[in-house]
Amino acid sequence: MSLSKTKLLAITINLTLLFTWISLLQDFNISPISKSSVKADSLDTSNAPASVNFSLLRDFVTDKKPHFVTTGDFNNDGKLDLVVVSWENNTLSILLGKGNGMFKKPIIIPVINYDDPYKLTNPESVAVGDFNKDGKLDLVTANFSTGNISLFLGKGDGTFIIPTRTFFVGEFPRSIKIGDFNNDKNLDIVVTNSFTTNTVSVLLGDGAGNFGGYGTFSTGTGVGRGTQPLSVVVGDFNNDGKQDLATANFVDDSISILLGDGTGSFDLPKLIPYHYRSTYLGSTSIALADFNKDGKQDLVLNLADGDATKINKDIAMFQGNGDGTFTPLPNSIAAGATPSSIVSADFNGDGRTDIVVSNLKSNFVSVITANPKNSFVNTNFTLNPNTAAYFSAVVGDFNGDKKPDLAVTSNLTDSVFILLNTTNFK
Repeated sequence: MSLSKTKLLAITINLTLLFTWISLLQDFNISPISKSSVKADSLDTSNAPASVNFSLLRDFVTDKKPHFVTTGDFNNDGKLDLVVVSWENNTLSILLGKGNGMFKKPIIIPVINYDDPYKLTNPESVAVGDFNKDGKLDLVTANFSTGNISLFLGKGDGTFIIPTRTFFVGEFPRSIKIGDFNNDKNLDIVVTNSFTTNTVSVLLGDGAGNFGGYGTFSTGTGVGRGTQPLSVVVGDFNNDGKQDLATANFVDDSISILLGDGTGSFDLPKLIPYHYRSTYLGSTSIALADFNKDGKQDLVLNLADGDATKINKDIAMFQGNGDGTFTPLPNSIAAGATPSSIVSADFNGDGRTDIVVSNLKSNFVSVITANPKNSFVNTNFTLNPNTAAYFSAVVGDFNGDKKPDLAVTSNLTDSVFILLNTTNFK
């Protein structure tokens, strides 16, 4: 398929924006990894909720330039494992957990484009699920440079079958999530196509590891609206029992809401515009949870740098109204320099959902807890005084104490840091 000069120019400009945003990370002075204890600096103590504490266990080696991380029990031993995406080396690193917070040396799995083995896939993210219903967890990657996804069927022992085929989705897929969009009890996939097309692709699974149905749905409502969706979440935003989608859009300050009809199709997008500061350039990560305990799903996203000379440090929250619409909070919430990914859990045992933000240009992760009055407290946990570029985080109980811990990837140290939750739950 040939591209016009105009389309090629648009792709070049858009990729330059994103890669310029990432390339600023190279200015950090890296020192050897310190195994010192975590330092916490509380930024706000007014109406403080229950405190939260983490202890830095150590970091574990992955393949080069790790980006995304997620978790699952890949060898069926009852202990959580990690899978880490290496964009640069076109690989997955599987780190099998020992159940005490420690992990074994990584098993490296290549992500190959079988339609053209000489073309690099550059996987951006990975999702975990049992796509063929054999009781073993599988993996699926969004391959940025080849416009497809790869399905790795799990063997149940921590290893995976290298795929011999890929599934086309769209240009420059970035974020991948799992759902059941047609209510047939089989796992389906949604992927954001992050440049030029402004769409999400939905692939309907048959429960045997194949994807028969396919649809592409726009995230935009006009020129410059809903542009470049970089992250997607799956939820039920209007409480009709059918799964919906929300995308964080990179170029314009907006969220796209696509309400599902329960057949695998989605309505035209509804945009939620926002504007906090002129230096923001959209968002690269979005998460959902019920943060205010009203029984309605809310959204939270990072606010990306819009100017290479200015560093932004905020996230934004949008409270769900239960009918598919959202109300943005009037003020953004402080995190670290250039927030990257967002995850949520109840980290202090107070019954309220908290937020963790990994930061690209700070040497810490930000743990943001809420109190009953919906104000927020930001506590920063330093991982290494001289290291930054924390791309992605995931929540899991890695030492079996029933408390949510954290795993955080560092793009500059080729490793994943493990933070154990030491909070005294009441």
